[in-house]
Parts: sequence; structure tokens; C-alpha cells
Amino acid sequence: MTASVLAKLLNAPILLNPTDKLDSRVAEEIKRLGATETIIVGGTDSISDRVREELKAFDADKDVERIAGKDRYGTSEMVARRVIGITGKKNTCSSSLCRPGIPRCPISWYICIKRWISNPTS
Repeated sequence: MTASVLAKLLNAPILLNPTDKLDSRVAEEIKRLGATETIIVGGTDSISDRVREELKAFDADKDVERIAGKDRYGTSEMVARRVIGITGKKNTCSSSLCRPGIPRCPISWYICIKRWISNPTS
């Protein structure tokens, strides 16, 4: 999952929710955890703006962050950029594992795909 590395860095759970309505079980888990910040990973085709509005009730500053690109690859790139911004590190991968379709994590995938596009024989 695209959000897994970011969730690990933030020591945060990944909660899956339907697109158009905040699932009551997700809301209860947010309450149980005492979460004060909410980050949506994915565009409005994944989690609607309606759900984002509902999530504001659980967000301390009422500004629910959305990390999204134009598609799932763009979203993966945006998550990778956010992780790099937090850690200051770019994860690299070996050329033997550096092939599209074999991602080790969103950051590795993003770096690998960029390398593969520019030099597909490496």
C-alpha cells in the first residue's frame, strides 16, 4: 500500500474507508486512538470530499490533509516526496531489483521507475 511507509514514519495506523461515506467503524477507531491529525492518501475517486469534511471533526486544526496525484502512480510519488521531506533521505534500490512491477516501497518504486525510464537496460 502506498501509505505504508508514511504510516510507519508517523507511527500512525492505516484505516480503510469506502469512497463516499465515513464508515462508523473507522470513526470509532479514530476516537479510540485519540487521533488529532488525519491524512487522506488518494484522490477524490478514493476518498470523496464528503468524507474529508466528515473527518474534520477528528482533526485538531480542522485541516484534513490530502496527499494525491493525478492517478495512483502520482499519489505514490507524492507520498514518496512527503516521506523524503520528513526523513531527508532518498531510499535507493539495487539495479537487480530496480524494475517496474517489483516495488519494495513507494519511495523505492518511485526512484526505480524514474531510473528505469531513463535507462531501461540498467
